[in-house]
Amino acid sequence: MYNIVIVTSRKEDLGDFGRALETAEKRISLQWVGSGSDALAVASESTPDLLVVDETLADMDGLTLIRKLLGINAIINTTLISPLSSSEFHKATEGLGILSNLPLSPGEIDAREILTRLAEVVVPHP
Repeated sequence: MYNIVIVTSRKEDLGDFGRALETAEKRISLQWVGSGSDALAVASESTPDLLVVDETLADMDGLTLIRKLLGINAIINTTLISPLSSSEFHKATEGLGILSNLPLSPGEIDAREILTRLAEVVVPHP
């Protein structure tokens, strides 16, 4: 089982992406949190396999959250929802260990791709 946390204030907009994650891999535990501080609390209490972080949150931007997360638990994999091109994304996130970036409106194909990348770095829990 993969434990995935989606960090966004746009749950309705990302609902199809969340459902696609659950459909693509039956062994998904999916949690939604609406702020960076809530995500940091989750990361302090457990070790999710992946945090899908939206670019803009209610209390901070996504990159700030990922930087703070590194101080709590650098082992947690992250992906960032961002409008940046690949080269811009690489420049902005270099050294943060982000698994990948996702478009502003990720869909089923994006869910499958992120699960493929996750499977390359994490063995699912029984």
